[in-house]
Amino acid sequence: MVIRLDESSFGCEQDGVGAVAAALTAAGMTSEAAADQAQLLVALLEGALVLCRAGGSIDPCERAARAALSTVSDE
Repeated sequence: MVIRLDESSFGCEQDGVGAVAAALTAAGMTSEAAADQAQLLVALLEGALVLCRAGGSIDPCERAARAALSTVSDE
């Protein structure tokens, strides 16, 4: 599954979640599953960004990206 978003999709957190949910729905997920998965993915990536800034490393973002890909590919 390939989900394409651009930076205009992320004006605020809820816009980002909605954009991801819409892309997941378009890829074949039910609306409810897509909304849940979108919230999980955005929260995962936002948390990773905080850890990257706090630790001065990109490792949390790399781990979060791998985790995000595995959760979406499992669906």
